[in-house]
Order: sequence, then structure tokens, then C-alpha cells
Amino acid sequence: MADGEIPVYPREGTTYPDATGTPVTAEGAIVFTSKYIRDAIRAGFLLTWDPLGVYLPEDRTGTGSGGGDALAFDSAAALGAFLGTASGQIATTTGCLTRGDGGGGQWYWDPGGVGAANVGTIVGASGAGRWRRLFSGPVDVRWFGAQGNGDDNTITPTENFQALLAAFNYVRDNAPMGLYIPSGIYPYLGSVYPYHFSGAAGCTYFGDGDSSVLRNTASTEAWGSLLLDNMDSVLVRNLKWENTAVVNFMANILARNSRRIEVRECSFYMTAPDVQFPPPLGSAGGLPIRTLQGVCTVNCAGTIVTNCKFYRMQAKLAGASDDGDTNLDTICTNNRFTEPYDFAVSYVSNGITHNPDADLGEVIVSNNIVRNPLSSGAFHIGGDGEGGPPEQYHNVQIHNNLVAGNWTSGVTGRCMLVVNLGVDSRNISIVGNTFENEHAVENSTQGIRVISPDVGGSVNGLIITGNTVVGVDAPGIYVGGSGRNVTISKNHTSRSRGIQVQSNKTTNGFDGVNIEGNTVSQAGGIWVQAEGGPITKAVIANNTCMDNIYANDSGILLQAAFGKNLECTVRDNKCTSPNGTQLYGIIQEGHPSLGTGTLSITYIDNDCRGNVTGGLSVLAGGAIGRGNLGTGFPTSTPGAGTWNVGDRTENATPTVGQPKAYVCTVAGNPGTWVSEGNL
Repeated sequence: MADGEIPVYPREGTTYPDATGTPVTAEGAIVFTSKYIRDAIRAGFLLTWDPLGVYLPEDRTGTGSGGGDALAFDSAAALGAFLGTASGQIATTTGCLTRGDGGGGQWYWDPGGVGAANVGTIVGASGAGRWRRLFSGPVDVRWFGAQGNGDDNTITPTENFQALLAAFNYVRDNAPMGLYIPSGIYPYLGSVYPYHFSGAAGCTYFGDGDSSVLRNTASTEAWGSLLLDNMDSVLVRNLKWENTAVVNFMANILARNSRRIEVRECSFYMTAPDVQFPPPLGSAGGLPIRTLQGVCTVNCAGTIVTNCKFYRMQAKLAGASDDGDTNLDTICTNNRFTEPYDFAVSYVSNGITHNPDADLGEVIVSNNIVRNPLSSGAFHIGGDGEGGPPEQYHNVQIHNNLVAGNWTSGVTGRCMLVVNLGVDSRNISIVGNTFENEHAVENSTQGIRVISPDVGGSVNGLIITGNTVVGVDAPGIYVGGSGRNVTISKNHTSRSRGIQVQSNKTTNGFDGVNIEGNTVSQAGGIWVQAEGGPITKAVIANNTCMDNIYANDSGILLQAAFGKNLECTVRDNKCTSPNGTQLYGIIQEGHPSLGTGTLSITYIDNDCRGNVTGGLSVLAGGAIGRGNLGTGFPTSTPGAGTWNVGDRTENATPTVGQPKAYVCTVAGNPGTWVSEGNL
């Protein structure tokens, strides 16, 4: 190309060679295309090279002068003020509000277009004709004027909120569609949040992980930064919410009356310096008056929260109603919670009583990590209070979670895991969890607590197995109320008040309780108490109970209140005190304040040697024994000890012609014993 010759190319492009064939990179380099050369010469100006890769008039007035079909503008507002001249005419913007703000793009002229402009995808003045954005794939919030420059934004947080709102609403109205929030810090402030009432399905909201920050600057009560109402199949991923002020009610993502809501790889942070621990309590039930929620669902089925991070915030997943759809599981898995405000994870069905024959989806809380639960606790499944309405739960799995750290600065009486069950709840499993207070002070903390409310709750099929509870001064594992087929096995509790089963809530009691293979040490043993209803078909077997100072200083404590029945087989347990702190291996007695009921206990092959006072103390009810060590059970008619009518012992060395067993017929010390007959 000769010096001074104007390069002319057959079509528009984004790079142009200079006279030597090297692509033009310097701002202001003169270029032309053959398509627009006549109009450009007639208009008296030349097109210049723009590093952003678009055509701009040399004077850059933003008026769009230049004629022809190719136009360029620095903002969406400037484009909207310009009327196109032909259908399909192409225009380019270098930004939404200002040049280079990331909100630019290509547009085409629709001469018959009407309706409201939205800045992001439609612009235009009053009257007919609109500029429409050319795009495919997800929408970018910057198209609508949102700015992610943190404190360096050129707009206020309120204006930024309006831009975000417009982008969210556009995606809602045009679902299925995705919305992209690029890397940056997006401060926003608004009293109304992106409500999605349309019943839209297939929306995706996503960013670049923790570098895409939605900074909530609201200082008054506000619910959802993203409110999803009556929606289906929504995915929120790779976003971070940052909350700079404490309010009474907050939820960064609030879903209501929706299905299939999935939140993954998101972060929810409360960064305000005045977060109060313990939380201020309300008047009803002593619950925290504030709720700081990263994710909150209400009457939603099929919610998934996974691989998210919560700092001083919680996930509250509420109310998966039985709407005829099956297998819509609620899953909260692989998340990390640090200093959660209230419970880290809460699932409440809001008093909904499901069809007992329905194939309900599962509730799965698994593989989560909770550090320093300084508020109410770690996990809460069920009603808000023990005396609340019956709430039915099927197929609840709480598996392989880790709760650890310092619990000493929090609320007195909090519990690491609470499960409140209503009528006909079934198939509840609590497996492989670890609850470990790393501080030496327990501060009235409870471990695992499964209860049925006063109004008649019950559970059929409860499994608590393979859990570790360390450092609580209430029961490490507590099961109360009523139910059938309860298994508590292979758990380890230390520095806690052991394992307790108590029929204290209803007259139904428990039928079929298996407490087997547990290790309970250094605080409380195994305590089974028939208080409000009977406990039948109970088995306490193969447990190790050492150095316990609660449960009346015994390894195993069995009690029955007046008019109640406790029927139990106790076998192959080791109840001993190497450190000299456990008084008795086993105590059998009435209720400490409600009188004495009926105790029918069989002791087989237990080892109660090495306790401070004695092996077995039978203070009430009937006892049958065989093959026990250190229990004080007589191998012939006893010469000392207090015994009750019905107590029975087998001859440890029977021979032909000798009594095979003895039964106490008159209570006393040692009482009257009668042979059952010779072999």
C-alpha cells in the first residue's frame, strides 16, 4: 500500500492491517470499509481505530452521526436518543452508562418496536421504533447499568440495586435464561428485592465464585436479596453475598412456594462488627429474635444447598409439602458453617401433616462442617418447639457431619442436633456424625436430641449409630417421647451425660429399644426411664460404661414411674470404674419424684466389677440374673442384701438333684428365697 493511501476493506471487522500488513493497534488509526466510504466522505469525517474493537466517529460526540448502517455510541442512553433509519440497522455501544463499563454490545433497529425500554436489552425514545440488543446465551448485569467497582462506583448503592433488579426481573420474565454477575463488588441498597412472582422455570444466576460479590448495605429489616416465588428449576451458583449490617430479618436467597431450587458453590458472609453472641432472645420459646439466613426456603420441595460457605449465617429450609410429586428431596450437603447465627441448618415443615401413605422425598443433611456454633446449635429438624403442632417426617438422613470448635461463649442450653418429630414420622437415621467441644467447659450444651411433642408425636424406625459426642454436660444422646423400633448403637460419648431414653411426652411410650455396642465414659452412663408411658422390649447389650458420675453415679440406670412398666434385658455390658468415680455398675429403682412402677429386668453375663460401692443395686421391681460378675446376684440363697419379691437368681454351679434357681417371695434383707425345684 502506497504512503498516504486510505485503506479500503470489503467489510467491517475488529482489526485492520496498516501499510505493512501489521494489524492496527494504536488508538486513532484511520480506517475505512468499502460499505460505508461514500457516506463517511459525504459526512466529512473518518472512522478511527478504537482499542475496544468498535467503530467510533472521530469527534466521539455520542450522537451517532456518520450515517449508513453502522453506528457507535458510548452509552445505552445515547443510543436510545437516536432514531434508526432502516430496519435491521446495526449500532454498537461501548458501555451501558459510560464507555468501558462492561455493559456495551451490538444492537439492531426495530422500526415497529414499542413498549418500555429497560436499558439492558431494549432502548429507545417515545414513539415507535426501538433498539434491541443482539445476544445469545446469558444476560450480563452490567448491561442494565450494574457496577462492580465497590466504593469506586459512579452510581449509588440504591441506583446499583435498581440496575440489579432490572436484570433479575428480565431473566424472570424471559425464562429459561441465565444471568451472569461478573467479578467485582456490587454494593446495593433497596427496600424492595427482585421479586419473581411469575412462576418462571429454568432460571440460572451465576458468577465467578467469591470474586463476584453482592454487597448488601441494608440497615433495616429486609428479606430476600434474591426472592424466588412460585418458581421451578432454579440454579444459583458461584456467587458471594456480603452483608455489612445486622438486621432482625435477613435472607440473601429466599424461595417460597417453589420447587427444585439449587444453590451451589455460593458464599454468605455477615461482616458487620456488632453481631451479638448469644443472640437476643424473643419472648416466645426463647428463640433468637433475629434470623440471619444465607438461604431460606418456605414451602419448597426439592431444595439442594451444596458446597456453600456460611459465616455467621444459616440455611433454613422449610416446608416441603406433599403436593403429589414424589422424590423431591431436600438436600444440604458439603457446606461449611462458621459461627452460625441460630442453628447452622434448620429444616421445619411449618406444621404440615403429610399423607402417611405418600412417597415423600428425603431430607438429607450430610458431610457438612460447623465450626464454633456459638448460637443455638448445629442442626435442627422439625417443629420450632417441643409443644408445637405435629409435623410428620419421613426418610430423614443426618449423616457424617462434623461439628467442632469452641462452644463455651454461646447460649446456655443450646443443642448441637435437635430432631422434633410428629405423628407417624418414620425412617430417621443419624449416622456417623461427630460433635466435639474442643473447650474444657461444656456450658450446658446438649448433643443429639430426638423428641416427640406432647400432642402425640411418634417415630417408627429411628437409628442413631456411629456418632461421637464429646464435651456436653447434658445427655450426649437423648431420645424422648414415644416410638417403635429404636436403635442406638456403636456410639461414643465422653464428657457428657451419656445416653438417655425417656418416655416422657406421651402415654404411648416405646416398644422395641435396642441400645447396643456403645462406649459411654467420663460423665454419664446409660439411663432408661419409663415416665409418661411404658418401655417394653428394651435391650441394653454389649455397652461399655466407665467412670460415670451422672445417672446416680452408675454405668446403667433403670427407672419406672408409678403405673408405668419398664421391661428390659441387660446383657454382656461392662460397667466399671478404673478411675474410682463410678459408684455402681447398675441401679434399678423407681422414679425419683413420681413413685415406683413395675420393673421387669433380666441381667445376663454383665461385668460390674471395680465400682466404688457395688456392682448392682436393685431398689425396686423384679430382677432375674444369670452369669453376672460383680453384681452381687446370689448364686444360692443370699445371706445378705436387700431384695424384692420376684427377684430371681440361677444356680451358678447346678448339679443333678440340686435347685436350678431361687425366687424371692418375701422382700427384705436378705428376704425369703424359695427353690424353683431340683434338676
